[in-house]
Amino acid sequence: MPNDELKLLINIAQLYYEDNLTQAEISAKLGIYRTTISRLLKKAQQQQVITFKINYTLCQTSLLEKQLKEHFKLHEVIIVDTQKDEDLDIKLQKMGYAGATYLQKIITNQDIIGFSWGSSLAAVANQLDSSIHKDALCVPMVGGPAGKLNSQFHVNTIVYNIATKLHSRSLLMDFPAILEEKSLRDAIVKSQHYNQIAAYWPKLTIAMFGIGSCNISNSSIWHGFYGDDDQIETLENKPIAGDICSRFFDHQGDSVQTNISDKIINITLDQLKMAKYRIGIAQSSEKVDAIIAAISAGYINVLITTKGTAQSILTQLIPPD
Repeated sequence: MPNDELKLLINIAQLYYEDNLTQAEISAKLGIYRTTISRLLKKAQQQQVITFKINYTLCQTSLLEKQLKEHFKLHEVIIVDTQKDEDLDIKLQKMGYAGATYLQKIITNQDIIGFSWGSSLAAVANQLDSSIHKDALCVPMVGGPAGKLNSQFHVNTIVYNIATKLHSRSLLMDFPAILEEKSLRDAIVKSQHYNQIAAYWPKLTIAMFGIGSCNISNSSIWHGFYGDDDQIETLENKPIAGDICSRFFDHQGDSVQTNISDKIINITLDQLKMAKYRIGIAQSSEKVDAIIAAISAGYINVLITTKGTAQSILTQLIPPD
């Protein structure tokens, strides 16, 4: 670049960014058309006469979001700012708000949205703004609990509440996720009611789901869904990193067959991956392995989690010196 042109770019950059003159004022001062000033400012950026640096350290969650998004090539990462000793209900409320806000941002008319069960999804339903009106369809991606699960965490409750808030339509499942016998499952999958819902699973445009882990198998919510202690013990003895809608996977994200695989009513992981937005919402150190495996396998392309969980994920991926 000729030296005279370089000096002009530096002069214009100084007047605009350091002296805070408007483009019109610079135009009058230098006798150059305003449109030319705008073009030269863009050229100054291209030639690195002007460089910008975003100070992510001012907001730690923004830095964590950037690091996770770039490492995993995710569509979006949303990290809620929580404290280590913060009450679980407060964390869930914050995550629910983040999930509801993101859902409201991306949803369009004619979307088909699938949901799983659990406390995080119930929090999303509670935080949704009922002023949103969308002609969408909300469907469950898994059947109901085998044990005594709090009704607010039931997939049907979540689907119905979210559809009501969005002024959308919903379909509900009238059968449990885990059947006692394979023959019962085989009979259900032949029913018209099952096929009406299952037909939508490969057509989902948005899937929002929690992420399970055998590391939390002592929790009341886990027992409320899976019920039988022997069933839980069998799961714990498998090489399982986590599950989505009771589809279990190992630390590489590969599907793991369990004693309930042929007795369960749920979406497949391959069907899940067909959705444009695959929103995983989960937190806790016990779920870090499950989250990493689910992202690595492509089951998640949007992650909503807490600051502490995000830090644990990055520490495991990139150990400190």
